[in-house]
Amino acid sequence: MTIDEFKERRKLTESKKTIQNWLIKGYIRGAFYVAEYGEWHIPNSAIPPYTKYRKSKDAKIYEHIAKAVKSNRDIIPELFGMPTIRFNKYLEKMKDANLIDEYIDNGLKYYIATLKTDSFIKANNKEKLEMIEKLAECTINAIVSKV
Repeated sequence: MTIDEFKERRKLTESKKTIQNWLIKGYIRGAFYVAEYGEWHIPNSAIPPYTKYRKSKDAKIYEHIAKAVKSNRDIIPELFGMPTIRFNKYLEKMKDANLIDEYIDNGLKYYIATLKTDSFIKANNKEKLEMIEKLAECTINAIVSKV
């Protein structure tokens, strides 16, 4: 789809210029520039990036990820200013704790909110870390007990 179609389908309030900047920076996964036509092609499955992140520490990083998926925004390591392998660990912990879930669309992995996402967002920082540690520990124990 084109920038205008993307803006309309996703009901975005951001300007066309902002969306174009996202595309140039690679913030919309799967999108590519078609030089022959002088326009961008955005996959139908694409969702806008979460751009409200500010440099934070553990609990806040988890909170931003939760807020992103809750608002149907895409999360990519570049927006969080960290290496992919480190960012994936945050996602893995949240997924193990059932705070987010994932799905594949057009070969791209996206994340969505779960029933626990809201309560996580509303919790204080200490409670957030405890939730993640406790739920991740339960997952690990369940895996170990199956072995």
